[in-house]
Amino acid sequence: MGFMKLSSFALPSVLLCSLAVVASAAPVDDFRAASVIAWGAGTGLNASYATLDANVEVRVFFGIFPITQTQTANFVEAPIPKTPGSVNFSINTAQISPTLPSLVVVLNGTQTGNEVRWTQSQLFSQAGGFPVSFTIDINGTPTQVNLVLNNIQVTSVLRSTFTSVTPFYNSVIAANSQARGTHIGGDTDNKMDISTSSITGTIGGVTPSRIEVRVRRLQHISHVGFPISVTGQVSLEDVTSPAGESISWTLRTPAGVLVEQGTTTLDASGNYSLNTNAVVNQNYALYLKGRTHLAKRVNLTLIPAVTGANATLLNGDANNDNEVGPTDFSVLAATFGLFAGDSGFDSRADFNRDGEAGPADFAILARNFGEFGDAP
Repeated sequence: MGFMKLSSFALPSVLLCSLAVVASAAPVDDFRAASVIAWGAGTGLNASYATLDANVEVRVFFGIFPITQTQTANFVEAPIPKTPGSVNFSINTAQISPTLPSLVVVLNGTQTGNEVRWTQSQLFSQAGGFPVSFTIDINGTPTQVNLVLNNIQVTSVLRSTFTSVTPFYNSVIAANSQARGTHIGGDTDNKMDISTSSITGTIGGVTPSRIEVRVRRLQHISHVGFPISVTGQVSLEDVTSPAGESISWTLRTPAGVLVEQGTTTLDASGNYSLNTNAVVNQNYALYLKGRTHLAKRVNLTLIPAVTGANATLLNGDANNDNEVGPTDFSVLAATFGLFAGDSGFDSRADFNRDGEAGPADFAILARNFGEFGDAP
């Protein structure tokens, strides 16, 4: 019956960085901080969650007499937006069954330790009502139902306990997960009731007086994402004060496929940090490049926190093509002898950041002339 089908929603020789795992202070904190969660059932759990996630009972009343149909069904995890800093979130009833009207129910949570209990009660009405379409069995005959419902009451209770899990990549939210919320409390704390007494349309020529939907044994779970942090130190050749220096970075697979890219800023000691949503426990190549410095490859195995992703970058790349060559010499020659603030001064040729394009910069270029940065 349509109404019953629940659905959602070998690296080259390398320097391996030192690695450390950083766990959340409490798993529920990851949930509270999240801007999106994966909610439903199935991912990462045993087979029962893929085959029997809820009992759904539909009762169509004709006067005081109901026609009742019950079916077990499953629904899968789907991405759900959420406000960071709150345990509250919303789901759409169509996420539980696509034949239900699209009603956004707001679940208000109360946290006790690593447990959260959500409650919800809302009355939905709109001009023209909410159309529904499904099939029901009447005396052994499948009968199509096409109705318009209004004044729909939805009441829900959900309860979860949050625990840490081995980090894994959750494709539903395209992020790594290390905290999971799992339903607890049985039917008392995991249920949804939907009812209406305002109906237009007929079933077999008769207009029903009301419809009730009871969802029980609602085996919901939730996962939240976390970014992997990468920290390290970059030594910029010939630059004694690296504070504020911008470093561009790209993260690639060992085969060179681009995964993610961005920029980070060095502190006074050359330290940097960046976050990535690349798949946990996989190998990657991180390329770090300075404004006038050649790129350096650092090979990583990503776990929740990577430390020691250090690199020393060679200087002299004025035109940012990852080579110290004739074009860089031309840039320096065009501005040689000029100081910052002079007309025609080109800061790209100030390799040592002393405010002058002069002999010291020429010496840097000569020393590294012909050098190339690392490339995929």
